[in-house]
This record gives sequence, structure tokens and C-alpha cells, in this order.
Amino acid sequence: MKALKKVAISLGIGILVLLLASWLLWLLKPIRPLDVIIVDKSVRDYQFTSHRALTWVLNENRFHSYKNKKYSLSKDYYGFVPLKPKNSGNYVLRRYLLSDITELVEKNDLIYYADMYGVYFNEWYESPVTAASASKIIGGINNNDYWLLKNLYDAHKTIIFEDIFFTEPTEPLVRYRTEEIVKVHPTGWSLKYFAKLDTADKEIPHWVVSMFKKMNDGKWPFKSSGIVFINTNKQVVVLEDKKHLDFPIPMLETAPEVADKYKVAQSVPFYNWIEIVTAAPSYHELSSFVIKDNSAGENVLSLHGIPSKFPAVLQNDSAKMYYIAGDFSNQIMAFNTFRLNGFAALKARSLFHSDKNAFLWTYYVPFLTEVFDETANEKSESKPDNKPDNKQ
Repeated sequence: MKALKKVAISLGIGILVLLLASWLLWLLKPIRPLDVIIVDKSVRDYQFTSHRALTWVLNENRFHSYKNKKYSLSKDYYGFVPLKPKNSGNYVLRRYLLSDITELVEKNDLIYYADMYGVYFNEWYESPVTAASASKIIGGINNNDYWLLKNLYDAHKTIIFEDIFFTEPTEPLVRYRTEEIVKVHPTGWSLKYFAKLDTADKEIPHWVVSMFKKMNDGKWPFKSSGIVFINTNKQVVVLEDKKHLDFPIPMLETAPEVADKYKVAQSVPFYNWIEIVTAAPSYHELSSFVIKDNSAGENVLSLHGIPSKFPAVLQNDSAKMYYIAGDFSNQIMAFNTFRLNGFAALKARSLFHSDKNAFLWTYYVPFLTEVFDETANEKSESKPDNKPDNKQ
């Protein structure tokens, strides 16, 4: 027993020494200036899940804002802000005004639209759905969003859009003018993998089942895993594993030369929501989503005009814009691990991550790191005398 106790103590001390060394190595990383505007209108909890991974990447790489501070999960974003105490129902809407736009454009290098979907009254207050509670507290693109985007675009700043950027409610004129800048057009179709299509397991949202039943004589015949497609006309299409699919999870696939450039996996399963978009010729696909359907699944998709391969990450050749057609940033992770140097590299190894979070460590983290690095380097080259203060 004494020998086991000594081994346990030695092991514990060894782990503490490794953690301390990792933290010290992170502290020795040079602080680099990179000013990022984060827009997240869909914060529904105090974990800030919808921009948690994004902020983690900024801090892991020691990017600081012009205030010479690391990025805060709760403070450094615009959108829906829940207030404590938990379950109080209190919130504020952190917004930029038209009068703020000139300064925001001058001071910032990049904007990341993490989630524009928004928050409904019934979601926040957990109330029964009525006409009033089904309306949004915040969400969609407003006039101020448009003018900030336009000014950033005109100033050649880096712009990253993520998943259902063109969400409702958005006034038709504002949407039209915004699409003229972005030049990406949603088809109206979204999709997601579900491990259990059986309604008894309650993984599948009840509103999806209700929409399907209305179109199919009240029937929902699915039991195993599969992919659900939904469009803005309230059509629901379901592909079931084995029956329609050779592999049930959408795959994020990247050509070898692009994967090498961004240090990402060539093929990785993707579990979150996806939207199907088309883009102007000025864009090229860095990565694609692929549905591994069989002949039966191909027939179903063809009947509804749904492709089995479509853009995942698009880069604009004529502007510094990226359009991400998946819910990339919505990830669950231990936030304070950004202080451990080498943690991301360790998690990228298959031994240290599950299939479900392989995307986070083998695609999302390295991809964003490369984009942020490129933007920071351009900033440094344009301002050679800009030397960041390395105060903690």
C-alpha cells in the first residue's frame, strides 16, 4: 500500500510539474495585437457556448486587443448578454450604434459573425409558445449591422461569416444590400445528423417531427440514426442510416493541398447544423460537406433538388472574406485550457479526442489559427513600428 501511495504521489507531482511547465511556456509566447469584433446574438447560457471556442483560439495564441488585454468570454462581444443571477431572466443587448462605426473600423482588423440567429422570448423565459413568445428578442441583420459590414468591407478588413448569417428577422432591403456585399446566397436548406431519430429518445426536436408529420399523414417511421434536412418552406426530408446512407454523419472534406496550408484534417465528421449555400464565382471552396448516400438516398435528394456535396468553407478571392456554412463555433470545451501550451496539439491526436470532437481539434482550431495568424501578420507588416506591450 505504501508503495502504491508513493507512486500515486509521484504521479501527481509529475502531472503538476507538466501543467506548470505548460503554463509557463504559454506565458512565454509573444503577445500579438489582433483586434477582433465578435458578434453573437445567440447566447442562451452563461457558458457562452456559441463563441466559446472562438475566444479560446484567440487566447491560446495570445492575441490581445488594442486595450492590451486577452479576450473575455462575457465582455468582448456584441449581441445577447445574459445577466446574473442565473434564471433571473435579466439580460442586456450589447449593440454598436451608427456613431460607433467609424471608430470600430479604424481600430479593428477582423470581424467574426459567430451566430446571428438570435434568441426567442420563449427560449429565454422557457414559456409556452404563443404568438408573443415566439417572437425574437434579438436576431437577424439590422441596419447598423449592414453599415458596419459595408465599412469594414470598404476598408479591406477580414470578415468571417458563420452559418445562417442571413437569418430572420431581416428587412428585405437590408438583406438584399447585405447579400450584394457578401455574394453568398442561402438555398433555404439546412441539415443536421441525429444519433437517434426515434422520438422516444427525445434527441430529435419535436418541431421537426411535427413538420414532417403534417406532410406525411401523421407518420414518422424513423428509428435509427440519420440526417434531417429542413428548408424555409417547412419541408422536411430524412435520410436514415443503412436505408439511405452508407455512412450516417456528414463529412467535412478538404483537398490535400488546402489541408496542408491550413494544417487541418482532410476528412472529419461534422455533428452540428449545416446550411446549403451557393456563392459568386469570386469564391472558391476550401472545404466541402459530403453526404455519404447510397442509391436510395441519392434518389430522395435528387427528388428535392438537394446536392450530396456542397460548400463548407468558402474564401473570396477578391476580398478578405470567408463564409463558413456550418455551426463551427458552437463547441463545448474547458475554456481555461487555453493557458496550457501544447494542449491543442495534444488534443489533435486521435488518442486524446473522441470522434464527436475531432472536428474541434483537427479542423476548427488549426483553421482559425491560420486565418488569425495571416491577419495579424498583415497588420504587423502594415505597421512595422507597432510593438505590443508584453504586460500580463
